[in-house]
Amino acid sequence: MFRIHNFFYSDLENKTHTFGLKLKKKSIVFLIFFLTVINHGLKAQPQISNWFFAKNNGLSFSSSQPSILSGGQVTMAEGASTISDKIGQLLFYSDGITVWNKNHEIMENGIGLAGGALGSSTQGCLIVPKPNNEDEYFVFTTDEQGGTKGLQYSTVSMAFNNGLGKVILKNELLLTPCTEKITAVKHCNKKDYWVITHKYDSDAYYAYLVTGNGVNPVPVISHTGSFVYTGFNTMIGSLKASPDGKYLIALHSSIAADLSNFNNQTGQVSNTTNIFSNNYGNFYGAEFSINSDKLYISVLTYWNRNTFYTCSGIFQYDLSSPLIADIKNSEFEVYQYYPPNTSLGSLQRGPDNRIYLAQYNLKYLSVINNPEISGSGCNFVDKAIDLPFPGGGGLPNFVTNYNISLDTFKVVDTNLCINKPVRFEFKPGKDVTSILWNFGDSTSGNQNQSVVLNPQHVFNTPGTYTIELIIRNTCGDDTVRKQISVGDISVFIGTDTLICQSQQYTITPVIVGAGTYLWQNGATTPTLNVSLPGMYWLEFKDNVSGCAKSDSIVISLKPTPTIDLGKDTVICKGESLLLNAYYDGAKYKWSTNDTSSTLLINNQGKYWVDVSLNGCSVRDSIFINTSTLSPPQFSLGEQKYLCPGEEIILSPGLRNVSYYWQNGSRLPSYKITKPGLYYVRVSNICGTSIDSVNIIDGNCILRLPSAFSPNNDGLNDKFYLSGVANISKLEMRIFDRAGQQVFFTNDKYRSWDGTYKGFKMPVGVYVYTLRYTEVNSTKIKIQEGTITLLR
Repeated sequence: MFRIHNFFYSDLENKTHTFGLKLKKKSIVFLIFFLTVINHGLKAQPQISNWFFAKNNGLSFSSSQPSILSGGQVTMAEGASTISDKIGQLLFYSDGITVWNKNHEIMENGIGLAGGALGSSTQGCLIVPKPNNEDEYFVFTTDEQGGTKGLQYSTVSMAFNNGLGKVILKNELLLTPCTEKITAVKHCNKKDYWVITHKYDSDAYYAYLVTGNGVNPVPVISHTGSFVYTGFNTMIGSLKASPDGKYLIALHSSIAADLSNFNNQTGQVSNTTNIFSNNYGNFYGAEFSINSDKLYISVLTYWNRNTFYTCSGIFQYDLSSPLIADIKNSEFEVYQYYPPNTSLGSLQRGPDNRIYLAQYNLKYLSVINNPEISGSGCNFVDKAIDLPFPGGGGLPNFVTNYNISLDTFKVVDTNLCINKPVRFEFKPGKDVTSILWNFGDSTSGNQNQSVVLNPQHVFNTPGTYTIELIIRNTCGDDTVRKQISVGDISVFIGTDTLICQSQQYTITPVIVGAGTYLWQNGATTPTLNVSLPGMYWLEFKDNVSGCAKSDSIVISLKPTPTIDLGKDTVICKGESLLLNAYYDGAKYKWSTNDTSSTLLINNQGKYWVDVSLNGCSVRDSIFINTSTLSPPQFSLGEQKYLCPGEEIILSPGLRNVSYYWQNGSRLPSYKITKPGLYYVRVSNICGTSIDSVNIIDGNCILRLPSAFSPNNDGLNDKFYLSGVANISKLEMRIFDRAGQQVFFTNDKYRSWDGTYKGFKMPVGVYVYTLRYTEVNSTKIKIQEGTITLLR
């Protein structure tokens, strides 16, 4: 029964048990390995590929990620079960009260099952196939709140209604009262099933055997673990079996999280211990990883001893050790909710071997992505799968291990050839006691058999061999067989070879038989054209045997002349250029038919030379352009005088040349503002010329321009005074023709830009007046005149 309520707490007696998993010594003891079974070998569970569960939600696991299934009729919050056929097609589903067919219609006679009145039992329904009968299924139901309907089962036959099914037997009572718990796991014989529940107001587990003859009403009863007393919600919580059939986990609400040994041969439950370290836990969902080495439980509320507040969360336990102390010490808080999330619900492993968590009234599922990994490596994601509707606390209840077979082996190698070890790998279940390999190779004598887990065998003769693995376990012997083809092939791609630079060489293999080619560069052609030095290899795989062999060849370059005539260039008027192609021991042929190692060039044109050595030839070419240019000629003039505040522009006035002034400037002109020695280097394709000029202090005379043109062309844009070095004080006024003052300054270096109050003044003649005093003089001089403004 899934509810949100106020939990009460009680101190539970701490119980310490050993799990009784001591191993008997045999001549060959393989249980010490406890190897982890990898995910990808165990995903063949199509019977659970379709999920219909609480609040009309549905999921399909037909692809790598779950996708939404519509049409689901389950409206209850928990307790549903779904079954699909061996290729993953939906057959039917139930909430413990009603059975719906694959068309989401009520199955004939599919109402009134004994899964309670409200359909709110933690595990109110479980569908179990009838062994050796693909048409019949048993629908087990548990009553809610420990009601009198208890544990019952009904029978569905898919032979009716054109495969839509019919309930042919309804509500056969097995036990009353019972808790809201029910799970099923394969019998040790891998054919039959154990259906297990826990009696209410009792400490007893009831295990019912389901065989091809039906449900045996006489249970195997085990008194062990916590006493589930009559009380508020003490009957809720999940019961799950580990995929290998060795453990049971029973979550008894606020009582305990009981982990037990389960004997899937006898149905006995034993060595039960409350594994949760906190005495104040309230439990609901549980699930095992596919390799049975990890256990996860959802705890609705518990007291956090470190932070001193109540929270809820997901916990992980490592079951790889047989000692209960080790298991309890491995407790790891995978995820914590604070404030406490009392809506944590079922944990259910999917066909992708991820473990999913339902949360009441939320539109998503959480997921444990890597349940086999210890600690945070299990990769829990809280909001992982979006749902179309707010869900309930339940997810579909399934048989723990439909088609899982832990007893199989793998041929590690893919290319099987004679005289090459073929490796085999076996990862046993925990009930395996010993193994025996037979490689089907009678000519190998006593090497034909092995008793190690991961052997290797060398076949000396090509052919087809039947590999047989005999697996001894507590339920008897199983034999697994596989056929392999061992082939023989020879591959030869030639002897190491010398080639000329840029020469193309075709590697042609010598192979008998048909198959596939794989060269080192990924090519799959029968031959390979190469022109570069290096090691080249070919792997050839025979189409019949799958045998693959490789061969390699080294391609090297013959000594090749090195020749470089240089970059294309220009020769100037009156010049010539000597081309040199010398290489010791080589022969030469120029485009001019000359055969010497050098060639003198006077004319424009393209010239090439072939240089030959050891049967290899290389060519280089150059284009020679002629020019009528000569080195640049220019002069910066005689020395010049510079008044303070004035500037001189130096410019050689040449085009298509490059400049380099004494300060690193590369501009075609240079502005001088102070005396000194100035020079420039001017270059073109034919040479370089240098000239210099000395700038000295000049005799400075006050000068005013007669006109200026403020049009921003960089020439005479402002009206300014020159030769002002000897002036100590100055006032300058400018008036328009109407007598209005348009400019005033007492700064001898300030200029007029032809504007007045931000507006451009018109073209015309303007009057200026100057009042100034020279250095070392107190006499005021006055000067008047006109200036013309042009645009």
